[in-house]
Amino acid sequence: MKSKYQVIQIREADFGCEELPDGAEVMVEVTLKAADGTTCNLLHSDALLYERSINVGDEVFLVEGKLEKVND
Repeated sequence: MKSKYQVIQIREADFGCEELPDGAEVMVEVTLKAADGTTCNLLHSDALLYERSINVGDEVFLVEGKLEKVND
């Protein structure tokens, strides 16, 4: 059974004065909240969040380290 989470925050990485290395994928830190109220943070592909239309407030499943939007 998949665990369901709510996306409560998405933070972009801060590269400071340095730029993202050539060929590196842009990653963001995503904070998830479980039904029992616990939270966890994970690094996730920013492009994949856009591709799957995942935003703050959305319900998601975490499958093999990737987020999938819950389609009600």
